[in-house]
Amino acid sequence: MPRAQLSISLPSDVWIRDLSTSYDATTFEVVTALAGEDAGIALLRIESTDLLDILADVRGQPDVVDVDLLWKRERTALVQVETTSPSSKSALRKPTDC
Repeated sequence: MPRAQLSISLPSDVWIRDLSTSYDATTFEVVTALAGEDAGIALLRIESTDLLDILADVRGQPDVVDVDLLWKRERTALVQVETTSPSSKSALRKPTDC
């Protein structure tokens, strides 16, 4: 299956930007993301040696409503994150004028 690796710039007010720059040796992969009227939900695959610290930092973000650790093995975790911040949701939305 073909794959592509992209590097993107996130707005400074999006919580995952702060985490990804703080933990520069960590891989954050957005597996899927859904944006609704009142909340955004993302499924993230995180690969790091600092998983517990990163999960604590995710839970500590003011825009994050809920964090569920779905799966963890050694250096990799699958996490579902719910946020209510409009700026975080806009980062998860697909452009509407394509």
